[in-house]
Amino acid sequence: MLQAGMLLWLAIRALLAASLALGSLVMAAGAVAGIASAQGFVAQAIAEAEIEQRLQLARLQGRREPSRADVIADLRAEKQRLLAAQLAAIEVTDSDVDAAYASMAKRTKLSPEQFTAALAERGINATTLKRRIRADLAWLQYRHTKKAPDIRSWQE
Repeated sequence: MLQAGMLLWLAIRALLAASLALGSLVMAAGAVAGIASAQGFVAQAIAEAEIEQRLQLARLQGRREPSRADVIADLRAEKQRLLAAQLAAIEVTDSDVDAAYASMAKRTKLSPEQFTAALAERGINATTLKRRIRADLAWLQYRHTKKAPDIRSWQE
C-alpha cells in the first residue's frame, strides 16, 4: 500500500502541476470574466467545504500549503473557466471526467475504486478531484477551439 500511496501522491502532484500550468492561462480567463460580467452573470459562491477539500488536495501534493486566499482564487478561476466553456457551448461529459479519473488511477496502478478509497483515506472526496478535472478538460477544449474572446470587442 505504501507504493500505491506514493503513486497516488505522484499522480495528484502531476495533476496539480498541470493545473498550475493552466493557471498561466487564467489570465485569459480574466477576459472571460469581463465578458461574463458584461452579460450579467453573477459569480457562483464558493462553499466552505470546497475550500477545505482543495486545501486537503494541496496538502496531499506535498508542496507548500497555499493560503486560503490562493485556494479561493483558484476556485474562482476554475468557475470562470467552466463558464467560458459553457458560453462557448463546450460540454465535458461525465464519461470524459471518469475516463481522465480512471487514467489517473491507472497511472498509480490502482483501480478507480481503489483510487477513490486512497483519496478518502487522506480526507479527500473524489468529487473534489473530478471537479478539478472537469474544469481543466473544459478549459483545454476551450483553448483548443481557439474561441478566446477578442478583448477589444467587449471593452469598447
